[in-house]
Amino acid sequence: MQLQPSPEKRRFSVLLLPAVMSDLPDASLDAEWEQWKKTHNKQYKNKEEEQKRRLIWEKRLQEINTHNQEHAEGKHSYTMGMNQFGDMTPDELRNKCCARVPPQHHQA
Repeated sequence: MQLQPSPEKRRFSVLLLPAVMSDLPDASLDAEWEQWKKTHNKQYKNKEEEQKRRLIWEKRLQEINTHNQEHAEGKHSYTMGMNQFGDMTPDELRNKCCARVPPQHHQA
């Protein structure tokens, strides 16, 4: 006798599938990701770090594409593009680029 999952369990499984899949990189972007890493000389300490950075990069790419589409519709006056910081969170970028350097005291 083979047990079948209840309709409630099947519905729950289907609802979870998109959430689980969103933690996986979009395979259709593999070539673009590899080219971006090569262009910006990106290397990561392990596969987990690379996947984390890849997902950040994909989110940023989607934001850029959405913005540029809105630009084409006249909603913005400028376009955006991916740069070497595309794999960083906004907080990481702020800390890297906008950190204050304490003043150095020079002896006369």
